[in-house]
Amino acid sequence: MEDHGKLSLNNLVAAAARVAQASGAQQAKIAARFLRDFLCYYRDLRRLDVLNRVVEKINLISSERLSELSKLNGTLYEFVLPEEKRQTAKSRWSGT
Repeated sequence: MEDHGKLSLNNLVAAAARVAQASGAQQAKIAARFLRDFLCYYRDLRRLDVLNRVVEKINLISSERLSELSKLNGTLYEFVLPEEKRQTAKSRWSGT
């Protein structure tokens, strides 16, 4: 635990001693809070894993040649801002 930085072993031992000295009702409350926090952590960890897998599949096109090739292959997805849509529509009407 000390190798990963944020939590020292001394703090964990001190917390365990405080829990051991607490009454039964307080221990139950601490256990419930720990379980809730642990389940939230596990949920967030699974969501992070899904997010990382999805981000790995995204390929940003950096050259015009790759962009044209992707358009021809039908594998290009463009996400443009509303003002960019207006600019391209104006350029089509003006012929530029």
